[in-house]
Amino acid sequence: MKNKLIKAIFTTLVIGMMASCGSNDNGPLTPADLEKHGTPVTDKTKLRDPNFETKDFIDTGIGLVESVAFCTDGDTTNFMVKHNGKYEKITIRYNGIDTPESTGSIEPWGKQASKFNADKLNNAYRVVLDCERNIYDTVDGNGRYLGMVWYQPTKDSDFRNLNLELVELAYSKNYNYETESVYFNAFKEAGDYAERCGAKVYGEKDPIFDYSEHIYEYVNGYGVQGIYDNYYDYTNENGDTVPGIGETETHSGSKCHVKGVVVGMIGDSFVLRDLFKNEKTGLYATIYCFTAYGSSMASILKVGLVVEFYCTATQFNGNIQLSNINVKFSGKQKFVVENDYENDEFIPFTGPTETYPELNLDPISIDNTTATKAILESKKNQYIETTITIRNIEQGDRDPDGNIISGTEYNSYFRKDASKGHLTIYARLNNGLVFNLRVDGSTSPFPDETLFEVGKSYKVKGYMIPYFDNYQMMMFNNIASYNYITPIN
Repeated sequence: MKNKLIKAIFTTLVIGMMASCGSNDNGPLTPADLEKHGTPVTDKTKLRDPNFETKDFIDTGIGLVESVAFCTDGDTTNFMVKHNGKYEKITIRYNGIDTPESTGSIEPWGKQASKFNADKLNNAYRVVLDCERNIYDTVDGNGRYLGMVWYQPTKDSDFRNLNLELVELAYSKNYNYETESVYFNAFKEAGDYAERCGAKVYGEKDPIFDYSEHIYEYVNGYGVQGIYDNYYDYTNENGDTVPGIGETETHSGSKCHVKGVVVGMIGDSFVLRDLFKNEKTGLYATIYCFTAYGSSMASILKVGLVVEFYCTATQFNGNIQLSNINVKFSGKQKFVVENDYENDEFIPFTGPTETYPELNLDPISIDNTTATKAILESKKNQYIETTITIRNIEQGDRDPDGNIISGTEYNSYFRKDASKGHLTIYARLNNGLVFNLRVDGSTSPFPDETLFEVGKSYKVKGYMIPYFDNYQMMMFNNIASYNYITPIN
């Protein structure tokens, strides 16, 4: 009898343990379970074709990357690849995933997905691009190549599928629905488990995202200056540390309500200036406002319109800017244009008004013969005008380190980005300081290289920003009546 009782108790315990194990396999899970789970699917998934070293990605759909040029966000990266014996920069849109937005608009987990992507690629020993072109298109509707990105963390480690890892860690939902893909089952397994855990994009709160409904108001006519002053943590008059409103590694940026006057358009994006002059600097604080692609704001906005809108203060290449802009003209947080509306268009201000007696649409003039880097630094992030002279520089095919390959050298005064249409015009100030012109691919009308000639001088107007150790001018939509580019005889 005693033995039977012990056996019954033991059996009950075993069944209970089995039931407990079963609940872990099939019952509710948490984000903590995903963290403990790791990345077993990514760990075991192998690159479909190990013979990549001799192949050209552009021609065959698989090939070794020469270098990582720039990570745009969590699912898009620019790479340098070798094609027909030459180095070429291409943009890859990752197949099978769609991470939250982190540029034109900002969504929970977007910044963290972008950082994860950049950290893995910028520290990788090698990177391989892979696209199953019997299933997927070669490029998407925006001209970006499609593919899986595989990275090798160290010389002795296996390649890892970054697209898959982003799904397995819940930085993206699984969008690999192609059942013919050799990676279909891996993506499904990884995505299903992440979803069961409710991690990250499946409902978990992003610790660096500002979910609060608090809005920082910068509509007093000095709003742009307020953005700059309060971007980082600062000490108030009581000696207390106040958290900054801007994007950092631990904060995706707070929601702001900003007001100012438009002084230039770059594609659908625009440059905003304060309505009143800063008494300390004697300047009107000015900032670049990045709108999402396809917003069509260029068909509505003009220089001289006073606008107010909701946005987030972020950074790009070290320059503070406004993004995540709500461009809708209806709703609680709508985009507002203050100017009168007649004959299907807003009527811009051309100078001071009764309401805004200090309103100024003129650029700041910089003397190209006496300007120093210190002077340019004091005028950075401003709408300026100056005189530049076009210069030639040596160009050619470049190796992964950026050095020109011997035998490919040639001289040119411009460089065009074949994939995005961006244009750089090489120039200098008359005192010799490097001062290039940068034309975004979205700029329209587009001021192309034919407007310039080597050795000739031009008066130019645009938005000046730091660029590495020098400064450059972001050119505006080249509307003839604004005289943004004027040849000097």
